Amino acid sequence: MTEQQLANLSEECRTVARDFDRDGNLPGVERDEVLRILTQNDAARCTELRTRAADDSETDVARDSVRLNQEAVIQGQAEVLVPKPQVDVEEQSAQVTVRKNQPDVSVSQPATDIQVRQPQPRVSIDVPEISVRVEIPAPSIYIRSSEPDVQVAQADPQVEVVQDPPMVSVRQGEPRLDVDLDVDPENNADADVAANAADADATAVAQNGNATSTDGDVTLTRNDPEVTIVQAEGEMQQSFDRAAPQVTYEQVEPEVTFNMPDQPNVEFANVGEPQITFETEAEREARRQQEQQQAAAQSEQPTSDAADQGMTVAELMDMDVVGADGEDLGEPEGFVNTADGAVLVLRDGGFLGFGGREIGIPVSRLTVEGDELHLRNLTADETEDAGGFAYDEDARLDEDARLQLSSS
Repeated sequence: MTEQQLANLSEECRTVARDFDRDGNLPGVERDEVLRILTQNDAARCTELRTRAADDSETDVARDSVRLNQEAVIQGQAEVLVPKPQVDVEEQSAQVTVRKNQPDVSVSQPATDIQVRQPQPRVSIDVPEISVRVEIPAPSIYIRSSEPDVQVAQADPQVEVVQDPPMVSVRQGEPRLDVDLDVDPENNADADVAANAADADATAVAQNGNATSTDGDVTLTRNDPEVTIVQAEGEMQQSFDRAAPQVTYEQVEPEVTFNMPDQPNVEFANVGEPQITFETEAEREARRQQEQQQAAAQSEQPTSDAADQGMTVAELMDMDVVGADGEDLGEPEGFVNTADGAVLVLRDGGFLGFGGREIGIPVSRLTVEGDELHLRNLTADETEDAGGFAYDEDARLDEDARLQLSSS
């Protein structure tokens, strides 16, 4: 028996228990009976056991003495036949009473340091197909054109006339001279002399061309001239100066109505079970050092994929722009810098309902896939901003400017 069990026994039973443990049995007492009495902690029975044990011990000593004396007197061979004993053991139910004192427990538990590391939540938003209908009334166009101012400067032509001398044929009859001198017949001789003198003078005057002639019959035969026009060599020099038309575009801001039938259904779901790890202070310190080393190694590596996708404007200008539905939107018109960031300029915004107008798409809505720029779906506000975009040539980015785009 243990010391604790002995301490709970009475003095009489404690003595019996020690004798029993020392000798392994008590003379004249069965082992099971001894255990039952000790278990019951019956002081009276323990006293009785001690008495019986003492009496049996004295009887055994006397019996041994008698046997020794008889052996000394009687000589011979003794044969003792001991029949098999019939042992009937009737064991009573043990009554066990255990008295326990209240334990005095003192536990000093320092404050538990719990660290919870929450991974980045994954947000999945399912938006049904948005139907956008844009009605653009036909514009009223008024064109006022001024009369052109035409000025033609042409140098005088060089005219060369080559004409042969005319062939003149003159048939002149003899002149008829009538002289009436009204002279007296008496003076006839003098008259003849005077007449001859006058005739001679008249002939001389006629020959000198100072005579008065009568009108003759003049026939003028004129042939049509042969006119040859030689054009100047080379093209005619034309100068056409046309002023650029002054276009005044008056546009009323579109009235956008956004109808959402229901409020979004937001569900928060915890995925998986939390991983709980019990660690000592040394293990926690080792884990923190490992995390710091990993963070330092990642900071020394090149930047993420978004930085790797840094491309120049010249490279982006050679790419094709593809809409969210796979429609080919052509090539970029340019890239400009605005207060909200870089913007892609497209020449025709017909796919958004702004046909024939330049629109601006935020670069953040573009992804690079091979040699194509893919446009993601725009929100209603972004669509409205794209339609109201005004292209400013002064804000155009240089071809060597670099833009950061994400890859799909």
